[in-house]
Amino acid sequence: MSYSSLLRQNSTIYSRSGHNAEGRESFGSGTATKCRASKVSKMRVNPKGEPTRIDIIFHFPTDTTISIDDKIVYDSDNYKVINKGEHVDGTGRVRNLRVEAQLWQ
Repeated sequence: MSYSSLLRQNSTIYSRSGHNAEGRESFGSGTATKCRASKVSKMRVNPKGEPTRIDIIFHFPTDTTISIDDKIVYDSDNYKVINKGEHVDGTGRVRNLRVEAQLWQ
């Protein structure tokens, strides 16, 4: 069984494209992507030394394009990407992308 067969949930990733005239973040068109999501309740310290809440952890295929501050729509909720990294298995191979996000305020 391949790891990608475990990604059974649907999400849509919207890349941040800048800010609009009102100063709000704007996003490009969405890309539908399979994922695995787990709701959590964690706190992380961001690079500024401030505590940051993590509400959900996503796992995406390795070929997924995603960046910090992108928007993910999952289960009718909007999430903001806070952190991302690669999940490496015991052989050193990248198995998936691990993305931490918080509920959009």
